[in-house]
Amino acid sequence: MGLRCRHFLLPTPSGGGHYEFIKSKPSNILGWKKEANFSEFELTLNYGDTLFLYTDGVTEATNENLELFSESRLLEVLNKNKDLPSNKLLNKIKNEIDLYASGTEQADDITMLALKINKPFTESITLEAKIENLPAIIDFLEQKLLSHNCPEKIMNNIFLVTEEVFTNIAEYAYKPEENGAITIKINLENENAIIIFEDNGTPFNPLEKSPPDIDLPIEEREIGGLGIFLVRNLMDNVVYERKDDMNVLRVEKMIARK
Repeated sequence: MGLRCRHFLLPTPSGGGHYEFIKSKPSNILGWKKEANFSEFELTLNYGDTLFLYTDGVTEATNENLELFSESRLLEVLNKNKDLPSNKLLNKIKNEIDLYASGTEQADDITMLALKINKPFTESITLEAKIENLPAIIDFLEQKLLSHNCPEKIMNNIFLVTEEVFTNIAEYAYKPEENGAITIKINLENENAIIIFEDNGTPFNPLEKSPPDIDLPIEEREIGGLGIFLVRNLMDNVVYERKDDMNVLRVEKMIARK
């Protein structure tokens, strides 16, 4: 089966912030023969750009009057929903196609891909891993979260997790005579807060410790483990890795209002 793909690009806000066709030279369809020559096309994407790819089954979907969904209608739907995250954008377009078809049998494959170029972790702060620097860390995160309208409850949970992780690094990552540092990076993209804690102290994976049995009386529980239990339960995802002689702990939390 051959695959014909068309392209849309969402430029950065400075470029107008709307979807438009990408002009490229025509080429062979994919999969129609083993040995085929294809023309090359290069495109530079900037942070915030979205590349939307689709097969002709999208625009050639028909309604009961055999009228095509059309490129102009697709472009209209894209620009009306240009602020949606990629997964919701694709669902929205598919729903619009289904509504337009009104039960008409699908005549061709419908395939879509939305690729957004997110910003790197440019927002960061590095301080000595000392307890007295915790307020500065919290202030830094608060400014970034407030700028993205993070709900207060979720923000407070992120602060609790930050306090737990930062305190453990300050107390255990470095020897008393060392002036070790901690770097905290934050990325606020696609309705998620992604926070990374980095230190080059003693290798330690907090996720290896078994969660405490909270059903046991306090006097019967093993010492430790409650902190990472708190972190895991307050965050949506927690990942640890030892990279470039550093402890790297990544936590994620959905921050969008429902």
